[in-house]
Amino acid sequence: MSQYFPLQLRWSFKGSRVCKPIFFVCGRRYTIEGALCLNGLLAYAIQEGPINSNNYNDFVENILLPKMNAYPDPYSVLVLDNAFIHKGQHLLDICNTKEVRIEYLPSYSPDLNLIEQAFFYIKNHLRQNRYWIESML
Repeated sequence: MSQYFPLQLRWSFKGSRVCKPIFFVCGRRYTIEGALCLNGLLAYAIQEGPINSNNYNDFVENILLPKMNAYPDPYSVLVLDNAFIHKGQHLLDICNTKEVRIEYLPSYSPDLNLIEQAFFYIKNHLRQNRYWIESML
């Protein structure tokens, strides 16, 4: 069942075309980086603007890896999708130094990527409450 958003509905007089406004995002954009474990959220970071491999490596090295253990202890396997920023040599080196094992998800398998499912719900909540959130800023 699809989501119903009242702002998606448009009307027009019979015989005329429906005018659909175009929305441009001119405000700030944020990127959320996160790591889930079996017990919930292990680590996260929020930054303004897009992410690049340097930002991701900093997140892993300074925020995520201090909360992880050497393999085969708990919190010792890092499961990543096949994004370009997840395949850098520096990332592999810092994970090998900490003895954290890296496993990659199969290509084109968003149903296995639990963090993406969590982000879907977070983004929907933010979109549905954007006017309230903007009024609080």
